[in-house]
Amino acid sequence: MARPHHALVTGAHGIVGLNLVEEIAGHADWAVTATGRRADFPIAGASYVQADLSDAASTRAALGGLKNVTHLFFAAFRYAPDPYEEIAINVAILENTLDALRAAGAPVERVIIYQGGKAYGALLGPVRTPAKESDPRVPGPLFYYDQEDLLYARGAKEGFVTTVMRPDYIEGIGLGSYVNLVNTVAAYGTVCRELGIPMYFPGGPEAFNVLLQLTDSRLLARGALWAALDSRRENVIYNITNGDLFRWANVWPRVAEWFGVQAGHPMHIDLRLFMRDKRPLWADLRRRHGLVVDLDDLQNWDQAYILNVRSEMHSSTIRIRQAGFAECLDSDDRLIALFEEMRARKYIP
Repeated sequence: MARPHHALVTGAHGIVGLNLVEEIAGHADWAVTATGRRADFPIAGASYVQADLSDAASTRAALGGLKNVTHLFFAAFRYAPDPYEEIAINVAILENTLDALRAAGAPVERVIIYQGGKAYGALLGPVRTPAKESDPRVPGPLFYYDQEDLLYARGAKEGFVTTVMRPDYIEGIGLGSYVNLVNTVAAYGTVCRELGIPMYFPGGPEAFNVLLQLTDSRLLARGALWAALDSRRENVIYNITNGDLFRWANVWPRVAEWFGVQAGHPMHIDLRLFMRDKRPLWADLRRRHGLVVDLDDLQNWDQAYILNVRSEMHSSTIRIRQAGFAECLDSDDRLIALFEEMRARKYIP
């Protein structure tokens, strides 16, 4: 019997996509197909298509058999140091995906796409808090806006609607992500334990004490699934967070205890430099503990600024709660649970 909903998840190895595929796979009413650039996929039994979305012809060929896709969960992202190049790349991979599904005759009803605090100016300095979905756009260039405009224009012509999900700092497990808070801390804590040194907080005193919000990747997946089946046929933006506030100063001693090391005080540590010569150490850990990933698979260390956020970033979640999604999670507890999950997956010893 055919399932009523068929999801295509792009960027399926990342922190958003991987958890989304696992979440959707547990629902009887959903079929799910994952796609990414890698040859293999870590979820056994999942339908997976390898595709380079930056190549229009190969994307059309790879997705040509997906004639039943009703929902596109677009979690693919390509980083480029130049923001205008980043716009061009990320608009192209979205457009190529839409073109391929249209060519296949897929009856796409809704596209769900993912953004973040950059939409409110988080990379430009302190932002207005709480940030609301109705806030005006900030000065660009920013690929979020270009992708939005593309989706709104094509949706009006092709009959689909767009839901934009805006999480705050995401806590979750994934590989190859642009930035990954959990993997960064897990790899750093593991190395500190191996070296026999305290686990100093590497972001400095300001980042140690700043008040933030986190969004668990599983909560984000459930929120996206809820939004996908929203009966209202309109474009909408939703902020989504765990529902609590988070301060590293409060949880860092607990983190250090989990890794079996002393909690060090805040220091300005360049993790890119600190981790640069740790590949041999990690290779030895892989051999001794049967780990399944290399150090560089856990995080792009050039982007380890995730622990050096010095400005508050709070977003209002009134809109999504009033619309009907009210799930919440404890950010501190989930952080520890995710370390446990990483150990079970043999990402860390």
